[in-house]
Amino acid sequence: LARIKLATETPRDTPELGLFTRSERGSADAAYVDSVGVSLKLTFASAARNRPISAAANRALIQAESEYRLIRQRLELDIERARQNLAGAASQLDLAAAGRELARENLKWLQKAFDLGETSLTNLLKTRATHLESELNFAQRQIGMAQAKARYNQAQGVLP
Repeated sequence: LARIKLATETPRDTPELGLFTRSERGSADAAYVDSVGVSLKLTFASAARNRPISAAANRALIQAESEYRLIRQRLELDIERARQNLAGAASQLDLAAAGRELARENLKWLQKAFDLGETSLTNLLKTRATHLESELNFAQRQIGMAQAKARYNQAQGVLP
């Protein structure tokens, strides 16, 4: 946009003023002839000069707008993907919490049965292993939830 404005508001090139010196001699034994010169370059506004500049500025603007739209679409897709991952992580955490609670209840009842002599040590150890696996699964889902929240916040542009 700034290039377009510049092209319309400056329809001609800036004037150039040059100063030069020259030292010449006709042959190796001749004396040097020194001269000083001034050059002045004034350009006039013309369509031949301005059309390519305006066209290049418009082309750059169109390209920048299309790149902006493409980046914006990618960003929106990233945000939606992160939101879906967050929802999935939340449901997995809920399932892991329910499984953890069931494993805890099962261990409590099996420990009571073992104390009363109604079940074997093998069953109690298997139940404890299952309980520990559910605790591990719950901890992993908590980490997954935290990662999903962080990725969602990052996609939204939220700084930590």
